[in-house]
Amino acid sequence: MSAIVDHRDEYLCWDDVESGSVELKNGTNPVRTYRIGVMMRGPWNRQSSGSPVQFDGNVIAFSIPDKLLNPAGNEGRTITRDDVVIGADGVRFFVLYSEQSVAGSHWYCATKAEG
Repeated sequence: MSAIVDHRDEYLCWDDVESGSVELKNGTNPVRTYRIGVMMRGPWNRQSSGSPVQFDGNVIAFSIPDKLLNPAGNEGRTITRDDVVIGADGVRFFVLYSEQSVAGSHWYCATKAEG
């Protein structure tokens, strides 16, 4: 019998986290903003993400727990290109690329600061 591993609470063990928010467009008007209590910011690493897309050196990665984006588990919120991640410092980052982790536990987003 094999065990099923649930990664949805993995973010509780992350180091160097911050709070922020995500503005989702997803074709909705108006844009909806969701507070995210824990997210992680770091350098973009194309190799670890498996992204087919390459960006210049000014790209920042954010990991955003799906459990905080979709707290009830059935909201269907997704992060897509041109959505916005706002860090704890108030800086706005436009999403260039996003993917959900294999286990579905978090969103890995390549972003670029506004301006």
